[in-house]
Amino acid sequence: MKKVAIYRNQLFKLSETFIVNQALSIKNFDVEFIGREAINPPPSPSIQFKVSTSTSGGIASRIGNAYQAITMSQRKLLQLTQNQQADIVHAHFAVDGLYALNYARKLDIPLFTTLHGFDVTTSRKHFFLSKSPAWINYALFQKRLIQNGQRFLCVSDYIRQKAIEAGFHENKTLTHRIGIDVEKYQPNGLEQKDRTIIHVGRLVEKKGTEILIDAINIIKHRLDGYQLHIIGDGPLRNYLSSKIKALKLDNHIKFLGEMPHSDVIDKIKTASFAVVPSVKAKSGDCEGLPTVIMEAAAFSLPVIGTFHSGIPEAIIDGKTGFLVKERDPVSLSHRIMQLIESENLQSSFGAAGRELMKREFNLVTQTEKLEKMYSEFL
Repeated sequence: MKKVAIYRNQLFKLSETFIVNQALSIKNFDVEFIGREAINPPPSPSIQFKVSTSTSGGIASRIGNAYQAITMSQRKLLQLTQNQQADIVHAHFAVDGLYALNYARKLDIPLFTTLHGFDVTTSRKHFFLSKSPAWINYALFQKRLIQNGQRFLCVSDYIRQKAIEAGFHENKTLTHRIGIDVEKYQPNGLEQKDRTIIHVGRLVEKKGTEILIDAINIIKHRLDGYQLHIIGDGPLRNYLSSKIKALKLDNHIKFLGEMPHSDVIDKIKTASFAVVPSVKAKSGDCEGLPTVIMEAAAFSLPVIGTFHSGIPEAIIDGKTGFLVKERDPVSLSHRIMQLIESENLQSSFGAAGRELMKREFNLVTQTEKLEKMYSEFL
């Protein structure tokens, strides 16, 4: 059986279960994860992986990590995999695709790269100023990837257009939604729905969490017992916590922090609806297509989002949820109140959302298309 190597500099981030889920749904290729380091244990004991730096956390590990990040050398990873070489490499995010390119070219095998959003929307200046060796390397050498990568899979039509604008060749790019396992997320009708509004994401500017807090503040006396639960962590955590306290919203908003994906799913399926108020960050950073929209819709939850990036491709305004302008807490608060005040609307939107997921975002169908692309290229 042919083999595909899934590449990520930092493997098994809790916020990136979509990468693992796609890989585990591949049936006609052997799969191995490769990268610089595993920052968490693999979510399944069946997962095979190799990393080029030690997981000991000692000084030797840190030096090795820094060396690889700066030089982009794949010598150690090539040594580790020399007896079980892959037939194709599939990297996630363009930054990681640049690093995987060195590996793929040494083995003379094709490189597929999935573009998720920030990698083709963030300004080059921001990459340079980031102090991240990987991001600086990408700012300096991204043309290598553009010229030598074989396929660029974009998670939404919007991201494909942004990739082309960023210089990626049109004939090398195509839209390929990862999707989710719709049957796995099937509601059984027995879940006890909480009066909970769910918001999931890394606490960074583009997630729009601050705008959501402002919206809740506008309607805090009309929530009728509903609470906003925020799942995730990130650099804005302390700032957002202070804002909630200053606005006296502690009884209306709860931070749950970063959680294992299985716990996140338990929270989603018992919530009443989800809010994904994403925005374009000052750096230019935009979403691709947030997985939480698909997960919530698969559990028949209505979703409120913004006219941002690929979000309108997964939420049909007025049918599966609502869409509002970016950075508009007043409009957002109005739409939240519409769902709070109508369980019938929640039910009809939720049912339509699940049908959309089955039709357009089914992981099994999307992965079959991916495997066909692998096979045709090989």
